[in-house]
Parts: sequence; C-alpha cells; structure tokens
Amino acid sequence: MNTIVMERDTLEAVSGLIERRMGLHFPAERHDTLVRGLERGGAEMGFASPDAYAVRLLATGITPAEQDMLAQVLTVGETYFFREPAVLKALEEQILPSLIDARGKTGERRIRMWSAGCCTGEEAYTLAIMLARLIPALSEWDITVLATDINPDFLAKARAGRYREWSFRGAPAWLKPGFFTKHANGDYELSKHVQRMVSFSYLNLVDDAYPSLVNNTAAMDVILCRNVMMYFAPDRARLVAGRFHRSLLEGGWLAMSPSEGCSGSADLFARVSFDNATLYRKSATALAQPACSGDAAFRAAPVRLAPVIPVPLANLEGERPREPQRTRSQTAPRPVPCASAPLIAAKAPLAAATDAYSQSNYQAVLSIIAALAEPTVAILVLAARAAANLGRLDEALAWCKKALERDKLQASVHHLLATVLMAKRDEPAALEALKRVLYLEPHSILAHFTTANLLLQTGETTRALGHFRKTLFLLNKMVDSAVVPDSDGMTAERLKVIVRHLQESLART
Repeated sequence: MNTIVMERDTLEAVSGLIERRMGLHFPAERHDTLVRGLERGGAEMGFASPDAYAVRLLATGITPAEQDMLAQVLTVGETYFFREPAVLKALEEQILPSLIDARGKTGERRIRMWSAGCCTGEEAYTLAIMLARLIPALSEWDITVLATDINPDFLAKARAGRYREWSFRGAPAWLKPGFFTKHANGDYELSKHVQRMVSFSYLNLVDDAYPSLVNNTAAMDVILCRNVMMYFAPDRARLVAGRFHRSLLEGGWLAMSPSEGCSGSADLFARVSFDNATLYRKSATALAQPACSGDAAFRAAPVRLAPVIPVPLANLEGERPREPQRTRSQTAPRPVPCASAPLIAAKAPLAAATDAYSQSNYQAVLSIIAALAEPTVAILVLAARAAANLGRLDEALAWCKKALERDKLQASVHHLLATVLMAKRDEPAALEALKRVLYLEPHSILAHFTTANLLLQTGETTRALGHFRKTLFLLNKMVDSAVVPDSDGMTAERLKVIVRHLQESLART
C-alpha cells in the first residue's frame, strides 16, 4: 500500500476544522487515519488528491451533506453478532431479567433499547435476539429496539437482515441454526420476527437533537454506544453523554466500550461493575457522586422504571414556551422536588405548569392542573405530556381526549395523540390520528415526516417514500436556517439532509 504524505500544517489545519465543525478528534498519532479518510472523501467529491480536497475544505468550509459523508469515511464500521460478550452477559443475566420482572409485575410490559452507531445492524439484532430468548410471551410486550447510524449504506444492509460468515465470528453455536436461514450464495438471513423488532433510522449523534419526538430517542431503558465516543473531541463526547443521560429513564443503563471508559459521562452516571464489564447507570445520586470515583452497588431487586415520552412544548393559545438556553458544558436539568410545586403555582397556572415541565418536574405539572376547575386546552395538552413522560400512557390518552372534546380542530393535539398511540405501539390508531393532522394542516412538515417514519416501521415503503417526498417539497419552501415547527429546534436544512439520507437508504434495500 502506498503511503500518502500531506503537509503537516495542512493536516493540522484541516484536523482543527473537522474538530470544530464535527467534533471528531484527530491528534497527531491518528493523522494517518485522517489522510485515508480525506483520500476517500476527496475521491467521492471529485478531487485528485487528499491535499487538494483539504485545501478546498479550508477555503470554503464543510456543508451539512458533506459533513455526514466525512463522518462516514473518517470512522470505521466494525461489528459482529454478540460482540463484547461480558457486557451482553451483564445485560442478559442481571439487568434485563430485573427490568422484565419489574415491568411484568406492574403491568407496564414495555422495553426500549437503543443501539447508537449501529453500523450494519449486528448489535441491534443481538439485543432483539436476547429479548426474544428472555421473554417467552413476546407478543404481549411492547418492544422497541432502535438502531441509528449516519451511514446510509450501513442502514440499507442492516434493514436487509442478511449476513456473511464473518459477522458470526465468536458468536454462540446456537445462533445461526436458531435464528437464521442459510441461502445458496452463503448468506444467512435473519428470521423475520426478529427483524420486525428493530427499527433503523438515520441519526448524527453530534448534530441532531435527542431525546426527541422526531427520532424516537427518549424513554430508553438501555443505550449501547460502543466504539463511537472514542472519535469525539472531549467537549463533544460530554455533549453526547449529556444527551444520552436525558434519553434514558431514571435507572437506565449506558454501555460503552472498555477503551472509552467514562469519557464525557463521569458526573452524570454511577459506574457499576460486573464480571469483566463496567456499565453506567443514570441515577439522581450520580450527579453528586462522580462515576469514576468508585463503583456503585447494583441490586437486582426490581425497580419500576416508568417510560418518558418526549413531546415538543407548544402553547396552543398562541405563546410558545421555550426551555432555558444552556451552555455546552451544562448537563441535563436536575429534577425539582415536588415540594416546589406550591412556589411554582404562585404564577398563572399555564406559566407555572410550563415552568415545572421545563424542569422535568412532571408530577408538579399534574398537581397544578389537578387544582383547576376549568383547565384550558393548553393546560390539558400539558397534562397529557406530563402524564406521558411519567409513563402513564392511558392517563395521557384521557387528557388528549379531554382536549379534543374542547377543540377537535387543533392539529397539534391530534399529533400529540398520535405520539402517545405510537408509544403504546398502536400503529393503526396512530396513523389515523396523523391522517386527521394532515386533514387539518395538509402542509404540516412534521406530520408528513412522522407519518413516513411510521409507515417505514410497518413495512409500507412506497407510501413512506411519498410522505418523504412531500416533506422535502415543503422543506424546500423554507429558508434553510429556519426552524421546522415543533421539531425540537431542527432547521429545514438539517431535516432535508436527514430525509435525503433516509431516501438513499431505502433506495438500497
């Protein structure tokens, strides 16, 4: 292999640009990786050499679409089934059985897991297979295994569910005969019932907002993000860790690779040691006790972990409340004790409830609303959101219905209803609610995008593509820097990039 040499000053300059723009960190010892990535990216963009491409990047900057392409060529996609068995053993033998037992006793038969940086899907399917083995009556449970990546080629291969022998290196002997069908060309096809358990989505961990309604990244019990954080600069690693913290339920778990340690998450999670594995647990005490200062004891006694459903804040009476801005170094907001509710409630009810909601104090929201004789539609909607975020989905549905009894023409209430129904895995009813949204607001970008993603999950690819095209058509009428309504701050330009990547991924399946 020929060694490509680039000017040191050019390399350092482009490395700094990529770190500032994308959060990817390339110190001197990894400059060879950077050069190879620039060579691949430059060839894709029509440049004869990595030097020429680097000069162009330094002169004009990195476009959003180009940023995702560079993220693909500058990181390595390497995965296989049942990789890092010590972590999986801790999940399979201790964490998940405790969670399943707790949820079974409370009647909340719901498990949500996320493979962040899923590559070609082996890790996400490993999680689904694990759950299929642990839960005999799987049809009685709402199971979500979300798998996200920035590479459309990886996502397309993952959706196909076909793998070669190399993906099974080190896998247990029972895996292939129990869950795969071998084809004449040597491919192993994963059983359809396992494939249906996993939903694959495009997501850039540095750029995109999460937890968010738009990408289904909240209310997680477990997040696996392995061999990803090592690419990030320290400030971006902390940013991503903070978002993971918000995406997890109280008591939820984050798994990273051993080489990544507790990078970026030391003051957010309690470190918990298992046999040859360390995982990180979200808990209120972890905020006061740094995770790396000592191990927390894991108790297998069941703990009720109520799901949190993210929904965009919107005041249906015209005013849009906003969360307080935070600097990059700040972490997720600390919950305010319910005892503060009387102080908050000294304000007007809507303002008080909105303040409590922005502080993740959902019980205080419901306490304020319970004292009102005639709550407005906006108050009812906030109650539905608070109840959903506490995992009380039936109560959230009841609040939505009360709001719709007051005003059946509020498209945003129908969209909230669809969100709760999606959390309950009632896809047909959620689609009906989204139809009502589009009847009331045919040009709702978020409704078209949400409908497309829901159709994609249910296998209706052709209809999904139609709604993605409509989403792009409406986005093209917006200024790129404008924020898409109710999208958790996502710009039109960014959502266009996401939709195009999803379309590319579907075209490859």
